[in-house]
Amino acid sequence: MCALCSDLFHSVYDVTFADNAIVYLLVTLAAAAMLTLGYRNVELGQRQFLASSRKGGRYAAAKSQADTDNFISQEALCWSLFLNNAVFAAVFLFFAFDALKNIEAL
Repeated sequence: MCALCSDLFHSVYDVTFADNAIVYLLVTLAAAAMLTLGYRNVELGQRQFLASSRKGGRYAAAKSQADTDNFISQEALCWSLFLNNAVFAAVFLFFAFDALKNIEAL
């Protein structure tokens, strides 16, 4: 997912890897850092929300508190992955094909 930014510059704007390797590395690392922080923040918030709002229900069949915590953690992680990747892809596509379409290559 993070390499999409670099691939955009290479394929659409025809910026070569050899001449701009440092820029590609920095853009990829920045995107990876932003996604990692986003995954963690959304997952923690969603886990707290689920733990406080779901008492019983589909977790009532869990045999222990550890099972319930595991269910909540897995659900929060899946939601975090989905939400962050969807937002990242939407923002990426907006900037790639709408906001930056009039900018010329370096």
